[in-house]
Amino acid sequence: MIRDKKRYMLLETTADIVVEKEELERLVKQAVLSLVGQLGYYDISPKLISVVDKNHIVMRCRLRGYKRMLLVFSLIKRLGSMETGIYTLKSSGTLKALLK
Repeated sequence: MIRDKKRYMLLETTADIVVEKEELERLVKQAVLSLVGQLGYYDISPKLISVVDKNHIVMRCRLRGYKRMLLVFSLIKRLGSMETGIYTLKSSGTLKALLK
């Protein structure tokens, strides 16, 4: 069986993250589904790895859905009740290289 290549992204928000990890995963899932639908969601396969601090998040997606995932982050304008923007600071194929 062939394994899919992953892409890890370090994201920065303009506002402090005040929502729980599960709520953040739900918001990303809704944004992906509204942009690309169910089949596109499978191609991207987004996963929240960790919340580093109040303004930084580490996400993972499949390499073939990386460009669409970047588009999804540009569509997210709210996290909970706070208005925010999400920007990609860095991306890498491994988590170790990303957090250097």
